[in-house]
Amino acid sequence: MTQRQRQAGIASPGRVRRRAVFGRAVAGAAGLAGATSSRASAQAVVEDELRVITNRIALGLDPVHENTDAIGGALRSVGAAEGLLRVTPYADVDLDLASGYEMLDPFTWHVTLRPGVRFWSGRAVDAGAVLESLERSRALAPAAAALLRGVRIEVVDDLTVRFQSDNPLPGLPMNLANEWLVIHNAQSYGPSVNSFDIGAADLTGFYAVTAFEPGSRLTLVRNKQYWGVVARMRRVLFDEIAANEARGLAALSGEAHTVRSIGSTFAGALERSRTMRLVSVTNASTGMVYLNTHKAPFDDVRVRQALAWALDREEMVALAHDGRGTPYPSWFAAHPAYPEAKKVGYTRQDTVRAAQLLDEAGWRPAAGYGRTTGCRCVFGCTGLASTRARRR
Repeated sequence: MTQRQRQAGIASPGRVRRRAVFGRAVAGAAGLAGATSSRASAQAVVEDELRVITNRIALGLDPVHENTDAIGGALRSVGAAEGLLRVTPYADVDLDLASGYEMLDPFTWHVTLRPGVRFWSGRAVDAGAVLESLERSRALAPAAAALLRGVRIEVVDDLTVRFQSDNPLPGLPMNLANEWLVIHNAQSYGPSVNSFDIGAADLTGFYAVTAFEPGSRLTLVRNKQYWGVVARMRRVLFDEIAANEARGLAALSGEAHTVRSIGSTFAGALERSRTMRLVSVTNASTGMVYLNTHKAPFDDVRVRQALAWALDREEMVALAHDGRGTPYPSWFAAHPAYPEAKKVGYTRQDTVRAAQLLDEAGWRPAAGYGRTTGCRCVFGCTGLASTRARRR
């Protein structure tokens, strides 16, 4: 059972009479650079400082910091980090610090770097620096090591890096776009994980970190030597407020220019506000339930199929997300690269078919309960949130 979920946040950069509310952008860095959603930017007047409240700031400043989610992704979302390549909202691989890439044969790729790129410290981002960054990630982050397993990295010249393996590498570009492989100055960070030393943090984004309080605040300033379009705003402050209701109240009170990741339960109050505008952006996350197929009754594929056909996904979205989501027949159908998957699988509720499957599985009609095996079925559910498991 899946539904693609929507997130909402609040935006009001600068002096605006009506605050705009919008969701987390797919490329959050673009919004900070000034390429905001057209629905919000029409009312925006940029000033020197943008104040943002979010549900969680980066847990550390080192891209190899051990965590369930890549720290590089959090740093990338605030405009601080970049990789050789990046993945677009449509699941395509696009250029980032690389100016191009080419498969020479099934076992070999060449990646060409943009000229003139520098880390915040001023060190050139050349092939040697990229090699050091990727090898440090491989050595210190298991997820990065998995992405580069069996891959030999070599410097061809100042702006060319060779990736080679004894096995075919058709998916290398997607791996290089992964957030565990953002490019950082390995010499500055050092040979071990260095998550909280601001002086060691050295990345390439158009915002540079100047202050960091884990779980509390992240401060960034404009990187004037950025290789691309320089950010308009001089400084951005991110404050962490984990509770959704508290973020919603902060949005209504105008504590910040932007409040990100407002849950659907608070969105109605924001829509009724005269001082802000709510804009929802569909993200790529899905909500789903995994069944233990080694225990009855879910060890029978017919029972699992019956459950899937019996679900009213439209009602689930209405009740769980206040209608701010899209029901899909499978998790795969939410992938932007495969739109045809939306037409395959459990595309509708079909209680007749569900009943037939339960009949075939030996279930019998029971008054008020549809069908039953005569045995009590107790669900034990485990949900994951970041690195902590919650059991129900």
